[in-house]
Amino acid sequence: MIQAQQKVHGFTLIELLIVLVIISILSAATLRIIRPSSTIAISLATEEVANAFVYAANESYRQNKFLGVEVDTANNRLRVFELDTSGSPATPLFTVYHPITKKLYTIDLDEDERFGHTTFNNLTLSFATTCNGGNRIYFNSSGQARCIDPLSVRVTQMVLDLSVDNQVVQIDLEPATGKVSVQ
Repeated sequence: MIQAQQKVHGFTLIELLIVLVIISILSAATLRIIRPSSTIAISLATEEVANAFVYAANESYRQNKFLGVEVDTANNRLRVFELDTSGSPATPLFTVYHPITKKLYTIDLDEDERFGHTTFNNLTLSFATTCNGGNRIYFNSSGQARCIDPLSVRVTQMVLDLSVDNQVVQIDLEPATGKVSVQ
């Protein structure tokens, strides 16, 4: 008895490679669409950071309390705080919630994919006299930027640089009014 040979159906190596190439091209194109360009990323990051400063200044004035901003350039993070002045030195309380997201008001450039690879490049803070506040400033009830230790020392200049790829954006704070400008 002769057995009939059964024909095996399948794909050739060439067919599999062609499908693999097509899938690779489509996934690469999709990633470019999903990941923001560096221009969009730095624009979004700049807007969020500028809004944090504006929020702290406006709410200090509106609520007659001291709100401030801490810029941690080493960890690419910005946090908004309320200043507890009951002790000496004053203590920042990181209990301020974002008005829209209702989460703690923190901007983490490394964690948020919208910001791509944007980083805090440089923070320049100048004060009228010696300030021990490091990278933290607060706004008094008039919306003026001040040092957190001692509280009476006013900020004379605040410049924050954000960068991604070869792009650099500068955020300037007008200390007397709390006005923020972007260059």
